[in-house]
Amino acid sequence: MTDVYSIQDFKLMVKYDMNIIQDEADRLTFLASMYRRAGVLKSNYPEDLFDEGTTTMIKSDKLLDPDKTYSIGVWDMPVYLVDDCGEPVRNEDGTIAIFTIPNYDYSYLCDGVDIDELELRDEGDDYDS
Repeated sequence: MTDVYSIQDFKLMVKYDMNIIQDEADRLTFLASMYRRAGVLKSNYPEDLFDEGTTTMIKSDKLLDPDKTYSIGVWDMPVYLVDDCGEPVRNEDGTIAIFTIPNYDYSYLCDGVDIDELELRDEGDDYDS
């Protein structure tokens, strides 16, 4: 015979289970960050604990000092306007009109991004390619 639970009991059980899952995820993330600091892993992602092929996406390790910690910032964030038909607004010469938002903090865009996910842009690389 199957146990019968009220919806309230069921919600409490699900919340309890989700807290256990979140605690375990937090623990794995903490362990991964410790392993990364020790040089065993290249990222803070727990799944990398099980991936022996983890490699860095940064082309040159000479750029980074192994004795420093780094965070990711946003250097430039061009934006453009789109009309109600989905077409970008264009300059008189036909190029897409690019705008900027002065003094806007874009740092939240990199929340959750690990430094090893970055790819170094080639010199002269621009937004058109």
